[in-house]
Amino acid sequence: MTDIACEVRNLYEPRDSESLPYVGLEHIQPNALHLSALGDSSETQSTKKIFRSEDILFGTLRPYFRKVVRAKFDGVCSTDITVIRTKDPIDTGFLFYLIASQSFIDFATATASGTRMPRAKWSILNQMDWRIPPQQLRVKIASILSAYDDLIENNTRRIKILEDMAATIYREWFVEFRFPGHENVPMVESELGLIPQGWEVAKISDIAELSRKVITPTKFPEEIFAHFSIPAFDSGCMPSFDNGDTIRSNKYLVTGNCILVSKLNPHIPRVWFPFLGTRHRAITSTEFLILKPKPPVDCVYLFNLCQSTEFSGKFAVRALGTSHSHQRVSPSDFLGLSVLIPNESLLNSFHEKVSPMLNICNTLRLKNVNLRQTRDLLLPKLISGELDVSELDIETEGK
Repeated sequence: MTDIACEVRNLYEPRDSESLPYVGLEHIQPNALHLSALGDSSETQSTKKIFRSEDILFGTLRPYFRKVVRAKFDGVCSTDITVIRTKDPIDTGFLFYLIASQSFIDFATATASGTRMPRAKWSILNQMDWRIPPQQLRVKIASILSAYDDLIENNTRRIKILEDMAATIYREWFVEFRFPGHENVPMVESELGLIPQGWEVAKISDIAELSRKVITPTKFPEEIFAHFSIPAFDSGCMPSFDNGDTIRSNKYLVTGNCILVSKLNPHIPRVWFPFLGTRHRAITSTEFLILKPKPPVDCVYLFNLCQSTEFSGKFAVRALGTSHSHQRVSPSDFLGLSVLIPNESLLNSFHEKVSPMLNICNTLRLKNVNLRQTRDLLLPKLISGELDVSELDIETEGK
């Protein structure tokens, strides 16, 4: 690999007066090959590494997490990330997918040093004899695989736009009380302050019930489950698909018409409207509360309520405090939180306006699941040469 790439170790000392994009391991989605978030260099303290747009960032701490991204901007990153740069920019795409291939990840994991915190070393990985096809073929392989990632990124941007639109409507109607016809509705006193007449103050238990049907995946060793977990949520709200024999602890079974709310660290809101369009049975970590709405409330309102800043901040944080890094809300405390419930007519109007947006989001997430699965099926076949694309007429980057 020394023929086409090298490690870059330009160091950076953070300064309060300078703000640069910062990528830590926590910002890279495991197995997804995309960033889930972005930090700011001014909020960090220790030495970082400088990277440039089109560099490859490879998380060498616990390499089995397969944290690999292709930078789209200049910035700085954690020293637990190796910055790799190709000698010819046209090879960046191929090298990115080679490093993201399972054979590369498996070798990095096998040669990593350290028991509790294993770290891969680029000096070892770089000396391994990897099969490198001619450059023209390298460019074709990268072009095929990047087409899937481009679609995933486009879908992800659309999801964010639609969810932001839904959240804006929720805030406009149910926090700022500027719902359709609000001019003609008087405000009345309540335990939560002034609220529109006809609305009610209720407990979460009045509008939702918990579902806690336990399943032991190891009893179904050959079955593949759609696994809604906290790491999967933090990786972009995409479930992992795991064999029953690899899931060691009991889980909750997820059925339709529900939302998931994390009990862990409630000051970090994790609210999931799980889509169940796959053929696999769905399960979730017992760190999630599975909430089934009670009419007239539905999942659309419940989802937007629970993920709103007002709910997670004003209620959850106030109820639980923030002093402990691994706090868990008890189900009884959560169900006892006070919330505001609009009248049924307005709930129906909100559903009609917002439900199509969230349905599109779930459709796009299902497409992303299929795109990632297809990309990861093609990736090893293309990198290894098992699938020959030399004769294909493909429009390639930089050509």
